[in-house]
Amino acid sequence: MLAPIALMDNERLGEVLAENCLIVDADGEANRWLVEFGGYRMLVVTDEAADRMRIMAIIAAYDELRVRDFRVLLAANFDRTLDARYATAGGYLWAVYLHPLAELTADQVAEGLRQVAALAKNYGTSYAASELTFTGGRGELER
Repeated sequence: MLAPIALMDNERLGEVLAENCLIVDADGEANRWLVEFGGYRMLVVTDEAADRMRIMAIIAAYDELRVRDFRVLLAANFDRTLDARYATAGGYLWAVYLHPLAELTADQVAEGLRQVAALAKNYGTSYAASELTFTGGRGELER
C-alpha cells in the first residue's frame, strides 16, 4: 500500500523554504516568510483557511511603467510566464506565483521560486519565466 502524501501546511512550507532559499525573516504562524532566492528578495504568504499560497517579488514602482509596458506584460502572461504572472498591487509591479496550498509539493515551491526570480530578472528583456513559450493556439483566435 502506498503511503499517503502529506498535505502542505505552513509548518511544512517553512521547512521547504529553508531547504531552497535564505530565510531573511519568518513568521510562519502569521503565514509570512521573507526570503532571498536567485538574487531577489521575495515574500511568501499563505492562507490555510482559503488553501492558497503565493510567492511574490517587487519588480518596479507602478508609476515607472508606460502604457507599452502593460501591453507587453499582458502578452507575456499569455505565453511566456508559465505558472507565474506579472501583476500590479499596492503601487508596484510584482512577479507572482500562486498555488493551492494543500496540494503544493516541495518541487512546486522550488519551481515557483525559480519562476518568480526569472520574471524579475527578465523584466525589460524577454519577460519570460524560462526558455519555454506556449502560444496555446493563439493564432487560431487571431483569425
